[in-house]
Amino acid sequence: MSVPPVSGPAPAADEHRSLRRERLAIAAIVVPLLTAGVAFRFIHLGSIPGVSGDEGWWGVQSLAWLAGRPYEAHTTSGNPIDLFFLIPVGLLHAIAPPSFFVLRTVPAFVNVLALPIGFWFVRRIYGRTTAWIHTVALATLPTAIAHSRICQDPSQSIFWTSVVIYLSLLGFAASSRAWLCLAAASGVFAVALWTHPTNVFAGAFLLLPLVSVVRRRMPGSRRGRVIVLVFAAAAIVFAVVVAALAVSRFAVSNPYLARSLASASARLVDGAQWFEFAANNARLFNGITIYHYFSGARPATALYDIAFVVVVLILLWGLLTKPAALRDPRDYALMAACAVMWTGFYVFAGPKALRPHAERWGLCLIVPAALLLSRGLAGWIGTRPRLRWPAIAAAALLATSVLGSFYVNYFNAFLTTGGRSHLAYVTAAVEPKQQALEKILAMSGVDDGVTIVTQQWWLYWPIAYLATPHTGVAVNTGALDERAPDVQQSLRSGRLFFVEFAGTPELTRAIEWVGQRGRRAAQTPVYDASGRELIEILQVSGEH
Repeated sequence: MSVPPVSGPAPAADEHRSLRRERLAIAAIVVPLLTAGVAFRFIHLGSIPGVSGDEGWWGVQSLAWLAGRPYEAHTTSGNPIDLFFLIPVGLLHAIAPPSFFVLRTVPAFVNVLALPIGFWFVRRIYGRTTAWIHTVALATLPTAIAHSRICQDPSQSIFWTSVVIYLSLLGFAASSRAWLCLAAASGVFAVALWTHPTNVFAGAFLLLPLVSVVRRRMPGSRRGRVIVLVFAAAAIVFAVVVAALAVSRFAVSNPYLARSLASASARLVDGAQWFEFAANNARLFNGITIYHYFSGARPATALYDIAFVVVVLILLWGLLTKPAALRDPRDYALMAACAVMWTGFYVFAGPKALRPHAERWGLCLIVPAALLLSRGLAGWIGTRPRLRWPAIAAAALLATSVLGSFYVNYFNAFLTTGGRSHLAYVTAAVEPKQQALEKILAMSGVDDGVTIVTQQWWLYWPIAYLATPHTGVAVNTGALDERAPDVQQSLRSGRLFFVEFAGTPELTRAIEWVGQRGRRAAQTPVYDASGRELIEILQVSGEH
């Protein structure tokens, strides 16, 4: 008597349903995190943080380029002006009038564009799992979000350095296309340098396609490989010695270079600076640096640092302890390039380049670190089946916590206090410098014959940018030429205004200027989000 077959779904169907459920679960984690990361780059973009003088400067230059007028060929730091930044900002103003939201749209969009581009490259290099992890990490890192929200030359550093890094790694992974990838990476590296000279440290990754070419042509025998490696090491040492001697000779007649070399040499053996460099790296990634710089929030630094160190150690453990059969030469290449990059940054820039107010120098470090740590998490997920879902859950919780911390210490801090860091970044629901211009135009009654004077860089450029469409409004900084016909007209009509930060020496000097000329001034305050007086507008009395 035969036994009838047991009915039920085929194993392939069960496997398909299981895979589908897993993809839905992962999508339920990834989509909200990416959505929040993108949204955090655009919400309150026109008012948080307050617009700085550097941003207003870029706005004025872009409008000048758009109108065919002369614009500055160099930035305020002396770097050549980045046309890859200036032109897109200018073109956007061809379809939208000046506003702080419009001014910041280009850097925000470019940093969002880095996410799908990074996913595409990393998937080709390391696979889908690492690509998703890296994309979410880049979307949620506090420093990446914060610096995508301001319009200045380093704002595109993450985008351009990421492309250099991805192309270099792709050249290492696909040795048959190493030269093509090296050429493309070198071209993008030139743009990255043009964007900001501190991106030079990403050049460490340009060595990877060359290593791939050499590796492909290595002798088959072990003895031959040893001989080649010995000769290569000797050549590198010889090149370093020759370069060091040449630089030393040049430094004899160049005091600046001599001081820089002395500082770099001392830094190499200074344990305190090494420790500060490590701490500043942690704070660059856990958000402490940008909270101090932008909003002035002061979360528990020690707790954030300890949490970062624990996370890094766990992720590196996942990368370094993979089974031997699953170890990937691309990971060793990534680690080696990162080591060269971080060492070069420490030697030539030092820990002070990662302190609050200077951390834009370290934006080139964001992508390689995020990629390295993503490989560690991929190691936990991909090579340890029993820990796969606990690792995914822990990573999701971590990313959610990072975004929550960013909201509390960045958005909420600005919304409730206005900011307690640099005066340029202090803000309100409507950006205070925008409020100042709107109040002046309302008090003037007409959009003509208005003169605005401010002694502050941080006020002059943002107001000058917004005032550009108002051809009858002149914005001045520095000494006021009282003999100029337009200034005399503004004085006679009561349309001369001083705008200064409250409680500053500049405001005191403006009040004294008015008094010394026997005039009076009506004072109109502009408040920050907490109700604290931030900007003072003085309307000088006219002639009766």
